[in-house]
Amino acid sequence: QQLKMQLSRAKMLGHKSGGEPTLWQMAKGPLQKVSIVVVWYLIGVLFYCSFEKHPCYDQRKPLTEQITHEINGKKYKGTFTEYQEPCFERWTVIDALYFSTVTVSTVGFGDLVPATRLGCVFTVFCSLLGIV
Repeated sequence: QQLKMQLSRAKMLGHKSGGEPTLWQMAKGPLQKVSIVVVWYLIGVLFYCSFEKHPCYDQRKPLTEQITHEINGKKYKGTFTEYQEPCFERWTVIDALYFSTVTVSTVGFGDLVPATRLGCVFTVFCSLLGIV
């Protein structure tokens, strides 16, 4: 009787006793797979938030105006264009999570793309993980 109690206690704790698998043993495989995916997403979010940039959403277009200039009685017409320094901002967590999902699922919408070579190489490995 004491041996049966020890076996049932060992079974509840997840020890193999030659019988049916415990709930923890049955959930162990899927939990490992889910945890690998979660860790990969976290790595992707940290990477893309740290290294990638995209043009600012509210970036203004260059300011262009027609000008007329007079030199020695002659009028010259031209166009003056004022360019602003391009604006880039880091990817947000939402951008990185979205891009990681699109990449791992191998959908590839193309609305966000990595701008650095390191980002491109990392994205190739993300895509390969999605295939596997």
